[in-house]
Amino acid sequence: MRAGPKWIVAAIAVAIAGAAAAAFYIQNRTYIERYRAVANLGGSGDEDFYKPLEEVPGALDDFLKVATPDERTIPDDVLQAARVYAGTNATTSLLIWHRGELQSADYWGIAQDTQVNSRSLHKMLGGLLIATAIQNGYIDSLDDPVAKYVKAWQGTPQDKMTIRNVLQMSSGLMWFRGGGFFSTQSRRYIDPHWDDVLLNDVPMSFEPGSAYDYSDMTADIMPHIIQGATGKRYSEYLSEAILKPLDAAGGQIWVNRQDGMPHGGCCLLMPPETWLRIGLLALHRGKVGDKQLIPDWWMDEMLTPSPNNPHFGLMVWLGKPYTQRRLYHRPDSPNNRAPRPGAFHSEPYLADDLFLFDGMNGQIVYIVPSQDLAIVRTGLRPPRNQQEWDNAKLPNMILRGLGVDAPIQTPRRLTEIPPKPELTASDEFRFWRRWLTAQKQTPRSYPDWLDVRDTVAGDFTTEIDTAPDGEKTIAPDALKEALGYADKMMSLSLIVWHDGKIELEKYWNGFEPDGRSETYSMAKSILGIATGLAVDAGAIGSIDESASNYLPEWRGTAKETVTIRQLLEMTSGIHHERFNYAYNQSPWSLGLRTFLGSDIAGEVLDYPIEDVPGAHFNYNSVNTQIVLSVIERATGQRYADFVSEHLWKPLGAKDATLWLDRPDGTAKAFSYFQARPRDWLRVGVMLADGGQFGGRQILSRDWLSLMTTPSVRNPNYGLQVWLGSPAGGKRNYNRNTPIGVTHSAPYLASDVVFFDGGGGHRVYVVPSKRLVIVRTGAVNRPDWDDAILPNAILRGLE
Repeated sequence: MRAGPKWIVAAIAVAIAGAAAAAFYIQNRTYIERYRAVANLGGSGDEDFYKPLEEVPGALDDFLKVATPDERTIPDDVLQAARVYAGTNATTSLLIWHRGELQSADYWGIAQDTQVNSRSLHKMLGGLLIATAIQNGYIDSLDDPVAKYVKAWQGTPQDKMTIRNVLQMSSGLMWFRGGGFFSTQSRRYIDPHWDDVLLNDVPMSFEPGSAYDYSDMTADIMPHIIQGATGKRYSEYLSEAILKPLDAAGGQIWVNRQDGMPHGGCCLLMPPETWLRIGLLALHRGKVGDKQLIPDWWMDEMLTPSPNNPHFGLMVWLGKPYTQRRLYHRPDSPNNRAPRPGAFHSEPYLADDLFLFDGMNGQIVYIVPSQDLAIVRTGLRPPRNQQEWDNAKLPNMILRGLGVDAPIQTPRRLTEIPPKPELTASDEFRFWRRWLTAQKQTPRSYPDWLDVRDTVAGDFTTEIDTAPDGEKTIAPDALKEALGYADKMMSLSLIVWHDGKIELEKYWNGFEPDGRSETYSMAKSILGIATGLAVDAGAIGSIDESASNYLPEWRGTAKETVTIRQLLEMTSGIHHERFNYAYNQSPWSLGLRTFLGSDIAGEVLDYPIEDVPGAHFNYNSVNTQIVLSVIERATGQRYADFVSEHLWKPLGAKDATLWLDRPDGTAKAFSYFQARPRDWLRVGVMLADGGQFGGRQILSRDWLSLMTTPSVRNPNYGLQVWLGSPAGGKRNYNRNTPIGVTHSAPYLASDVVFFDGGGGHRVYVVPSKRLVIVRTGAVNRPDWDDAILPNAILRGLE
């Protein structure tokens, strides 16, 4: 009898839940059906479910005529090569315009009047449409607040957002990311009431103008601006302001509901030739015939790199600066976790003024004003089992055909993966011996403790000159202050060089000029120099190449997009292990097994990626070790031999040593480069003198400039060197640890560069003063103050 009421309650609960579900379905039927359609299409969506569609009238009389053979200005074999590349890579149309003539128009699986899905090409058109609204007096200024035209945002946090912020993808709206059924991101694409959600529910995530975030939500603001400014429907204004003046074929645009709002970032269907005409409008600085549709000044503004992304202007992509993989989204976006995000470029564009409309998924309009050239390509990305679409291929193919003289710069892509070493019981024994004894070592004892070494052969000639007492240029009190601090910090050596000669050289505790000690991460800076030497020698094409060009085992993985620059700048996102040793650290830990084991190259190359490349600075010895593998594979030389040939012998240094993981194995690049203090001085003098030493240019000035340029994610770090820009305080090695170094005062010179070996081992270089200071220590000093030594000497030069 007692079960009856429970059953009734349960039945009522089920009925209520069913009624609620039914009500939810009825209320959100369109959203649910669209969500299912997108899911069935693999999450990408397509025009198959774009309903309702709104007409965007054009004014086409006839399609452009293709030039006759006599009229063509691009060689036939070049046009044919372009057709072959396009046709074998999922292309649906290819149109090439040059010097006033349509050189070729080819279609695969569609006709010339087929309306193709523009995808993100629409974003670029939206930017041009706002330009016409300025030209026609509907919008007063690029720097007007968006809220001036979108009244719902007046008096809200969005009130700070300007039209320029929108067009530079720095609106401040919530970070764009993927999401599930209930996410704002899903609603952005398929909710029939997205216009209301955008204006009333989407929060601000950052200060407008302070960051870049390629976002469809930001693009969707553009139709609101246009309709608010002109008082016309978006499709109507697009038709009268651009399509009809261009005599272009019209199309259709998806609106979220009948008489609703279109998307500003996608979903505009038009024939490929219409996109060519739009490209020609941009090519000719906003003018068609005698009509100026867009302000002439707009093009200069549009092609100015935005503050937060040098590859992006005003809703347009810029061809320079070169990067092998141009990311669409902000560096730490989840969209960049895919193995091959963004756009791939096998080489730099051959025209410095090239810019492009990029619709992702293969819709592209290339524009080269200096050549009066425009190229339209529509289609899909090539299948996953093919080489990905190369954004540089088509325009460079055409530019070479027009006489732009440049060799093809296809990066080397090594294919051979070195075999893994066959480790034996002796390797395991070596690990345990190292683990049991490493903790007892000091900087001075390390050279004798290292069990397997490689020699970096030098070619010693003569020592650097020492200034007699009467010729010293640094005040005696300054030298005395430097000596006092070095003595207090239990130093092994201190050398001060100025303007050509050594002015102070002191050794402690029986250490001698030919002595070698461990200086820890000062070795990283040697690797940074070695990378530059490999670039100078042509073994590495560019540090903006993917490291996977030299590490085939990374291809097809999430690490494939990591660039050599990101490894050097410590922003790769590769798993972090601190290579240190302590008895309380498990000998089975990954860090110790890598650090003290016998296959350091294999271990670090297997480390996973845990953060988006380029997103965050993380001082990580793993990055340095990976670059060593890049150098060895690119040059075909062992690291010690390459450094000897290109750096150590040219410096006239005495032999140095490296620690190997096993006999004939791999050097540890992040530490354990052991050299005389006088030879560390030679390296510093070379940097102070613009890459020269003894009248010989060893390291190019271009690399030296690159190496000492502040990186985006840490202004105190360049390419494996530290930069003296902190204005006092503490310099932390990364955000994951409190470990850092005190800077009690700002440096007294703005161009201080230094090698940092943990615990106070340093090479300070001040090029503007031709000053170099080398200090090595008997013990590691966590209380080391980086400002004291260089500032003491700099005061002595005043």
